[in-house]
Amino acid sequence: MVKMHFGKLAYQAVFSMRFSAPNNSTTRETTMLPRPRIHLLDKIGHVWPVANTDDFESGYWWRIGQKNADALVGGHLYLHMAQSETSHHGGVIVGYRIQADGKYAGRYIFRFHPTPEHIGIFAMPGRWLFRYKQLVL
Repeated sequence: MVKMHFGKLAYQAVFSMRFSAPNNSTTRETTMLPRPRIHLLDKIGHVWPVANTDDFESGYWWRIGQKNADALVGGHLYLHMAQSETSHHGGVIVGYRIQADGKYAGRYIFRFHPTPEHIGIFAMPGRWLFRYKQLVL
């Protein structure tokens, strides 16, 4: 992680590695990840399409908080099956809702527009907090 300070403003540049294997060779490129963003562990597969749209929802997330959820709208979501794996799904967050009842009452459900740019991204090394890796606002 690189922090750059300009007067009273601090900017944080975080880099991610993307791996691909064109023509049976392995290449690695470093890309700057956008802000705000969140990386989530999705071992259960809580991702589903939203009817009559191109959007998806991913949900039943906890320990996000409404202030953080508000800040993530317009930001980026990366879903990982394991901490050491690249993202298998993701996109631009277009909204969220809070589950009103049932087993998952009070948990957050993010609605996002999927893009290929959100697949194959590693989260930065370090400790995963609860079920999410990074919450960068």
